[in-house]
Amino acid sequence: MADVQCDVLVIGASLGGVAAALRAGAIGAAVSLVEPSGWLGGQMTGQGVCTPDENQYVTNGAYRVHPSEWAVGEAAGALAGFCSGSGVTTAAVLADAGLLRSYQKLLLGAGVPLFWWSDVPYGHPTFEATQLLGVAQVFHGNGRDLSFDVDQVLTASDAQALLARAGLTISFPQPNMTRGAAAVWLAGQLSM
Repeated sequence: MADVQCDVLVIGASLGGVAAALRAGAIGAAVSLVEPSGWLGGQMTGQGVCTPDENQYVTNGAYRVHPSEWAVGEAAGALAGFCSGSGVTTAAVLADAGLLRSYQKLLLGAGVPLFWWSDVPYGHPTFEATQLLGVAQVFHGNGRDLSFDVDQVLTASDAQALLARAGLTISFPQPNMTRGAAAVWLAGQLSM
């Protein structure tokens, strides 16, 4: 058997392994996926879901059948690809706020949400800002559901609370900003 060079080696082609390999490859890592059985998909293919080579939409079906395993696999693959490309360990990403922010931005650029705002999809002008500020616990949800409420106008007390959670002693540039506009402005002030 010939030697194979890769950035990320995924051992096991379960659903999580396939997701890890796809995500690592999507962010630019050279990936090798090894499965001793020669059968991709693990439990997914044993539970009545078609094999990956029979359906171009297998990732959609796989996510619906085993969403947690798919999400964990994608996260593991993305982290492995990021670490390989950056020449760092996973522990270094956890310990270094700058590396962690770079990794988070890589995920956001690929459309992977970090925070589950239901009304701010990938591609929305406030997507990155609302995601980063949600993770940083500067913005909280509305208490009713997972909505960010982008177009809701901030009250004076909400604006002060946001500035305090962000650790800023300045004022918003204009009164009556929407939550979306405030998120973009705050993310800029915090160099996110």
